[in-house]
Amino acid sequence: MKKLMPNMSFMQSPAGAISATLLASLLLTSSALAQSTTVTTTPAAVQMQAYEVTGSSIKRIDAETALPVLVLSLDQIQSTGVSTTEQLLRTVTAMETAGAGAVAGTGPGGGQNGGASTSTISLRGLGSNRTLVLINGRRGAAAGGGSAVDIASIPVAAIDHVEVLKDGASAVYGSDAVAGVVNFIMRKNFSGTDVSTTWGAPTRAGGGTEKKISVYTGFGDINNDRYSVTVAASYAYTQPIFGDRRKFARNIDVTNQLDKTNATATFPANVRLNNGRQGSPTFPNCSPSIAGGLINPTLCVYDNAPYDALQPKTKLSIASASARFKVSNLAEIYVEPSFTRNDTLNTIQHVLINGAALPSNSPYIVTMTNLINAQPAAVQTALRPLIGSGWAFLPSSSPYYPTAWVNSQAALPTPTLISGQLLPLYFRSFPTGVRITNDVNDTTRFVTGIRGNVAGWDYDAGLLYSKWENKNSLKQGWALFNEYLTLISTGVINPFGPTTDAAAVAKAMATNYVGPFNNTTNSVKGADIKGSREVFKLPAGMVSIALGGELRKESYSFSPSEANTNFLVSGFGAAGVGASGTRKVQSAYAETAVPILKDVRAFKSLEFDAAVRFDSYQHVGNTTNPKASIRWELFNGLLLRASAGSGFRAPTLNNLYSPQTHGITTNGSRDLIRCPVGTSGIQDCSTQFVTNAGGSRGLAPEKSLSESAGLAWEPTKNYSLGVDFFRITVSDLISTAFGSATILSDPVRYDSFIHRGPADSNASGKGPIIGIDQYLINLGKTNVDGFDLDLTGRVFNSDADKITVRATGTYIMRYDQQQTSGVFTNAINNPASGGIGLVIRWRHTAGITWKHNAWLGSLSQNFQVGYHDTRTSLQTVANTPIPRKVAPYETYDGQLSYTGFKKLKLTVGVKNLLDRDPPYTNYGGGFVGGYDLSYTDVRGRFAYVTATYSFK
Repeated sequence: MKKLMPNMSFMQSPAGAISATLLASLLLTSSALAQSTTVTTTPAAVQMQAYEVTGSSIKRIDAETALPVLVLSLDQIQSTGVSTTEQLLRTVTAMETAGAGAVAGTGPGGGQNGGASTSTISLRGLGSNRTLVLINGRRGAAAGGGSAVDIASIPVAAIDHVEVLKDGASAVYGSDAVAGVVNFIMRKNFSGTDVSTTWGAPTRAGGGTEKKISVYTGFGDINNDRYSVTVAASYAYTQPIFGDRRKFARNIDVTNQLDKTNATATFPANVRLNNGRQGSPTFPNCSPSIAGGLINPTLCVYDNAPYDALQPKTKLSIASASARFKVSNLAEIYVEPSFTRNDTLNTIQHVLINGAALPSNSPYIVTMTNLINAQPAAVQTALRPLIGSGWAFLPSSSPYYPTAWVNSQAALPTPTLISGQLLPLYFRSFPTGVRITNDVNDTTRFVTGIRGNVAGWDYDAGLLYSKWENKNSLKQGWALFNEYLTLISTGVINPFGPTTDAAAVAKAMATNYVGPFNNTTNSVKGADIKGSREVFKLPAGMVSIALGGELRKESYSFSPSEANTNFLVSGFGAAGVGASGTRKVQSAYAETAVPILKDVRAFKSLEFDAAVRFDSYQHVGNTTNPKASIRWELFNGLLLRASAGSGFRAPTLNNLYSPQTHGITTNGSRDLIRCPVGTSGIQDCSTQFVTNAGGSRGLAPEKSLSESAGLAWEPTKNYSLGVDFFRITVSDLISTAFGSATILSDPVRYDSFIHRGPADSNASGKGPIIGIDQYLINLGKTNVDGFDLDLTGRVFNSDADKITVRATGTYIMRYDQQQTSGVFTNAINNPASGGIGLVIRWRHTAGITWKHNAWLGSLSQNFQVGYHDTRTSLQTVANTPIPRKVAPYETYDGQLSYTGFKKLKLTVGVKNLLDRDPPYTNYGGGFVGGYDLSYTDVRGRFAYVTATYSFK
């Protein structure tokens, strides 16, 4: 096995690793051994309860640790009015949209590559694979092929509180805690039944209604009855919202909004001329598409936005339980099963027929070869380069052949067509309907274990099984290449207008592939044990240690259907290829907390904490990561803290074993070599290109260094202030070198990532783009640093009224990404940096809560600063040296609750009170234009009412 740290060769086995961590713990405390080895305990009658806080395995009485941990309490969660866990974590300013995943997977237009509909989170913008998600302190199965957990599978109704550790924690939790940890602590020891129902809807017409019902019940008391059982179940249904119902999502040309994703592969179809340009037989009569535009003023162009579901139709079903049994006064057995089904129906634009490279055994290649061979020699020369691609051809025998228009092209001084010749079409298939994809994500999780106290050790030992499975199926609009293209070439389908013959429409719909397309499974099986105790007393207090170990097996499988494997379905870049992999992970760690001084001069208390963890990843190697922190309480109310530690992230199984796969760029992509700014009318000006992606078994692990320093100040009992500085450096970053948009923005500079076909008649002398590389590599460094702020004040506090204000914010000082050239580029407020996404300089949430007897009201503001926009396909550094500025974005949310009824609580609320649209931007995602979908709630103003009835 490859060794990542040669000086740790003695730690090759789990036994050696545990021995080493024990030794490290003893070394850290050996200087005080001579003073005392007697363990003192507080009498049970007056002993304060100690508990574990995320970031440490040592139980403590004081929750304010040396690490920056944000806690979202049950009251805070309920006051937000959120219905999903993803919506909840959007309120945490340390979460960046960069590197996170939206509900619809890749957003509007997503899913065409078989992607699962998942929700993931990203601390510090470092990506969801570097943010560890835990449930009651334990892992879950990752979604897709990465290491990120689908947080949509976690029921909001069952959450007691959330702990967000905004600091690297690889030394305690393992390799994927580089950016931090989000730990969901579920409710327990609850007696009674709560039934809650929520109805909400946007105040604008056009869908988006949400309905939810949840039941939370519990019985038994762990202390009195020696058992406690809780069960939670919920069902939520969300209507879709389509792009034609939101003005900001439409791709309509406006003079100051230049980045149009309108494509020339449209309906009614455009025609590829023999000189490589395009012509439109129906222009300017282009309905339902757009007549002309800024880039292609004399062509019909396709606006996909009206057909895309900005918010998909979802049905979310969740069931979870927790059972605890006291087998003795010192031991408790627990069981935690859960199951989630997230059923998403995603709708996107009509399928693009032309452009895909067909496999050599495709029967349609024979069809197109025969059609071209029957043409005059000049036409054969012009069309032969198209053989092997999924082009639609219209022969002169079709009743829909535009004879008059073809003759007019043939009569030009420089003819672009020959009368009666075969016509290659740039075509969107309206006759087969919009594309509808169904993703069913099933998450199964089962944890069982025993915890208690033995020989002075607080211990917890458990077994874990977790499985995430995505079943991806196609429902409509995904036409089979051979069957559908044959309908066009035989004159059944009208590519220039409605096909009015019902029998012909039925034949077109019959060519759609309906059935399973992909199946992806991730699972993890594991066993872990940890224990902590006080070991001896120093003058400043008790020294504590914690030891732990973990064994787990990770599995990944991607199974494409036969239709996918054989590339029978249009709308994809290429055939799907199966992949699978497994590996074993062995870990051991030790931690110690040493009180150094207490009530000595300027030190009310000074405590040092250190941890070290050994991880062994099969097929990757071994690593050892230390972490140290210090907690200095100067006086009551003022705490200083600092920490530093190394980190490590192993490549995921998908990173290592994923075979070459193919995707496709967004509509309106331009090849600036073959279509310079100012050129129009050829395919390369506004089209989609195939992207090549895949894993590499030669990937090295990422390494990181995390540092933090800050203070928590409570000048009075009613006010508190927290300020924490953070710095994270990640080297050997596992990433694609550049996004396709960045590569296309400067195809000369990034030529090594572009594959081209043979040169043709294009004036550039370069062939068309046939592929853009997006393979994973180890790419230099990323440096991130900034500040988190947290201010809370109880400005009024009486028996009848309580008024509290709170503001949290995150300021990113630096986010530098090293490029392949070695040069660092700044990604803050700069989506054109070519990195993982948009990193916002400053984000904050601020709110006020007023409790008056049985009434509770809140008002909050969500704000983020503006940023520099990307240049459009019509702009260059020369003609637009300074990109336009995207405006800041702020929304306000309000909520009012009443608990004056017996057993009944009523809540009404409004999110985005002012119904503010997102600002226009050229930078977005998916296939919609005009706004950044990564942070926008497309619902606009959203009103909801919740009723909760308690049976006690």
